[in-house]
Amino acid sequence: MITTAQQMLEEMGSLMNAQYDGQYVFAGGKTDTAPVDLTSFSSGTGSTTTADTSYYNGDDKIASVRVASDETVSYGVTADNPAFEEVMRVLKFVANSTSLSSSDISSALDLAGTALDDTAAVQAKLSSAASSIESASARQSDYKSYAESLSNDLTGVDVAAITAQLSTYQAQLTASYSALAKILSLNLASYLK
Repeated sequence: MITTAQQMLEEMGSLMNAQYDGQYVFAGGKTDTAPVDLTSFSSGTGSTTTADTSYYNGDDKIASVRVASDETVSYGVTADNPAFEEVMRVLKFVANSTSLSSSDISSALDLAGTALDDTAAVQAKLSSAASSIESASARQSDYKSYAESLSNDLTGVDVAAITAQLSTYQAQLTASYSALAKILSLNLASYLK
């Protein structure tokens, strides 16, 4: 069990040092720095009751994206998130124990259960953020299609035909004004002549 916990601690550190496109995913704003360093963290005795983020080298900036003029979605999570810290803490506790009493195992299991619940909450939050980003992306795609259609309608106008139609309307309007002026200039004396 202790050897397995040591291996899992190393694996967890490796997972939280994951990179995407050359940037560390869980480092907050310090995307050029590996967020987890187990050098000093993995030594010494651990505790199931005291939080320990001494493994974390990142910062507290959470990644976000503006999806509309009035909407921003936070989608990041850092390696010092309480859910991840609880996993690291229980693994450190078990990995650095020389022997585990039944109360040690019980407290480790309780912490592992809490970590599991908190990790599920982080996953739900990230899923919700992903859904918000996908919805915003769909809205933007719809708007882009509408704008392209409108642009095509505006640029697809036959200028010669519109000019001819405007000339016709202008001639009709001029004739209407002329007729109206003639009607308004008539008076009773004009009929009596």
